[in-house]
Amino acid sequence: MPFPQVRCRECENRLLPVFALTTALLDMSIVNVAMPAIQAGLGATASGAQWVVDGYTLCLSVFMLTGGSLGDRFGRK
Repeated sequence: MPFPQVRCRECENRLLPVFALTTALLDMSIVNVAMPAIQAGLGATASGAQWVVDGYTLCLSVFMLTGGSLGDRFGRK
């Protein structure tokens, strides 16, 4: 006898932030691994490369917070 499939709204609400955080951490890890190639491509110093990473992190954060706020305001009701 198969088990009935239960959709737990609470479970979905708990898993979404975990997925978003994991995606952000994976994204920043990829940028850090690619940093030597980015640094060589831009001809930047170590401090210049750090500015690139900081700018990327700042933009990612701003758009993630804005997207979350817009999703709360205009999302599924």
